[in-house]
Amino acid sequence: MHYWNVLETTTGVGNTGWDFTSLGAGYVSGDRQYGIGEPACTRSVVTVGSHQSGIWNNGTFIPFNLSGFSSQGPTLDERRKPDLTAPGGGVVSSISSYTHGGYNPISIIEFNDREYGFLGFSGTSMSSPMVAGIAALMLEANPQMTPEMIKDVLMETAQEDQYTGVIPDSGSNLWGYGKAHAFFAVKRALELVGVDELKEQKDAQVYPNPTNGLVHFKNEIQEVWVYNTNGQLIKKQLETTPSIDLSELPTGVYYLILQSDQEHYIEKVVVN
Repeated sequence: MHYWNVLETTTGVGNTGWDFTSLGAGYVSGDRQYGIGEPACTRSVVTVGSHQSGIWNNGTFIPFNLSGFSSQGPTLDERRKPDLTAPGGGVVSSISSYTHGGYNPISIIEFNDREYGFLGFSGTSMSSPMVAGIAALMLEANPQMTPEMIKDVLMETAQEDQYTGVIPDSGSNLWGYGKAHAFFAVKRALELVGVDELKEQKDAQVYPNPTNGLVHFKNEIQEVWVYNTNGQLIKKQLETTPSIDLSELPTGVYYLILQSDQEHYIEKVVVN
């Protein structure tokens, strides 16, 4: 059976999932699986978990572990969630200058005769805006990116470390695909081309086209990215090979982004 134990924070500004505990002899404690709620359980959204930021308000170092309040997957229909994590523990952010709540800011900035305070907060309410900011940087670097492309790149460039451990290729129900990495995500965004910009090369770099599966490259290609006409990443091949097998794809039109040492090529390929 699936039940959720939701606790409201003492400050009244949020709530968090909490483990059911054993009531004594003969009882079995619950676990935190299947804890991804709506709208985070939606297939298309970027679901962001939280890990500690490393430094607490008083300067104390805290390990970059998964936050205790970060919800764990899978979803009820057994899909892997979350998609990735970002700093959400002890993140310093601004406080409304009009708040009547009591708090002890760690920093105050004066502007136009008014004081603006800053304080460390914890929650996925901090890690999610962090990833939203990365997505904004990606769109600034490449305005043609689709939502699907942004999500794919965020997961593709997420990082493992000593705290995540080795994450399976299919992702983790704790960490998703790892920790968000702004630099790698924006760098990858610059390398991609949105569907609206895709144009077939005058000198074809692939053959045969149309194809019933196997496509060969005329030049040495290090990376291949296959997108459908909606801009969704369908397949990727991150190694130097003379060809790519598309036989498992449904019949239709696809765009191949081919990355060589010198430049990238964009080819429209018909799979029949």
